[in-house]
Amino acid sequence: MKFTGELSWQGRDLKMRMSRLPLFLRTTEEMLKEFAYLGSEKAEEVVITNTNRIADMCEKISPVRPAKCPPVIENSDTRCLRDICYNKAHKMYGDPLPEIVQERLDRELNSIISNGYAVMYIIAQKLVWKSTKTATWSDRVDRSEVLSLRQCPVLRR
Repeated sequence: MKFTGELSWQGRDLKMRMSRLPLFLRTTEEMLKEFAYLGSEKAEEVVITNTNRIADMCEKISPVRPAKCPPVIENSDTRCLRDICYNKAHKMYGDPLPEIVQERLDRELNSIISNGYAVMYIIAQKLVWKSTKTATWSDRVDRSEVLSLRQCPVLRR
C-alpha cells in the first residue's frame, strides 16, 4: 500500500503532513527481504521481534468510542416510533389489531428500541416524508436509499 507523507516535528508533536515523499506499508515477508542483508536471524529480530516489543509497549486505543453515539430526539422510542407504527398498523389492519400483527409489531419495535436504533428510524422516516413531499420524480430516483424505506409497510404514510 503506497501513500505519501513527510514526518516533521512541530513543537513536541510528531505530525504527518502530506508531501511528495512516497511511503509504503510492507508485509512481513517484504520487510524480511528488505533486511535480508543482515542475515535471516538478525532480520527476523529487527522485523518481527522488535516490532512486537514496540507494539506491546503501546497503549491500545480505539479511534471511535465503543458505545453507540446516535443523535438524540426526545421520546423517539416510546412516543414517536411506536405512535407512527401503531397508527399505520391500525389504518392497515383496523382496531383492534389481529393478534399475529400485534405480536410481530411488538417484537420488531422492542428489538429496534432495546438496541438503541429508534432514533435512526425516526430520522429515516422524516427523510422519507420530506422527500415525498418536496421532491420531484427525478430527485426521488436519485434518493433510492431513502425511498427504499418507503417499501416498509409500517413506515409508509
